Amino acid sequence: MKTEEQLLKYAKSYEEIIDGEIINKHIYLPVYVNDKILYEGLRRFHKNQHIRVDMLDVKDKTVVDIGCNTGYLSIQALKKGASYVLGLDYEYGVRIGESIKEIENLKNIDFMVFLINDSDLAREFPDLFDSRGLDAINYVKEYRGIKTPFDVGLFLSIYPIDSIIKYLKLSVDLAKTWYIEPTNHRSFGHTQTKEETYDEGMSKLSLLGEVEFVGYTDYQNRGMFKVETGSTEWIPKG
Repeated sequence: MKTEEQLLKYAKSYEEIIDGEIINKHIYLPVYVNDKILYEGLRRFHKNQHIRVDMLDVKDKTVVDIGCNTGYLSIQALKKGASYVLGLDYEYGVRIGESIKEIENLKNIDFMVFLINDSDLAREFPDLFDSRGLDAINYVKEYRGIKTPFDVGLFLSIYPIDSIIKYLKLSVDLAKTWYIEPTNHRSFGHTQTKEETYDEGMSKLSLLGEVEFVGYTDYQNRGMFKVETGSTEWIPKG
């Protein structure tokens, strides 16, 4: 997709009519091209995303964004000074991110389909698995000359905290520092309070490394946590 018109048509192709309302359950981050909103996100509106972007220390660092969706935060990390960014997600998100990259002629950023290599998560989220995941990491190492571990990993509002820990126990060494924003609606009709979010994050994420609470973000009292792993080498587990 080489034009904004083609990209907008692609984004709209995922729309559904639910209870008489047009909903796009796939695009929850804004599609933002050439400094304007082409298509607004379902849950995370553009006007509020500066809150999360401002929390990220990425200048002159390599970044891997797991679950990048439309690539909005990946691209903002690049524009904030990251030296290289790899965005990983489903194919539809990767196509959007790659299209924005092409339209804006962005350098030092790639979007690729990814693999979560864990059998428990496979049963919980069977549609997330793709055999090209490790190929993405190998590609940036071989053809981009990017060393692993990445300086920074982003894991923002993909899963609740227990599922994040299941996954990152296998992949925590992929980045020296992780920014993690768990979802916080534990059961239907209940969203955690700020205090519950803080207490759970500080306690459970300590299993992955040294935890720092960065702040609350723009949606449902969600918390942003920074985890220092001390990683010096990434060896895939599975």
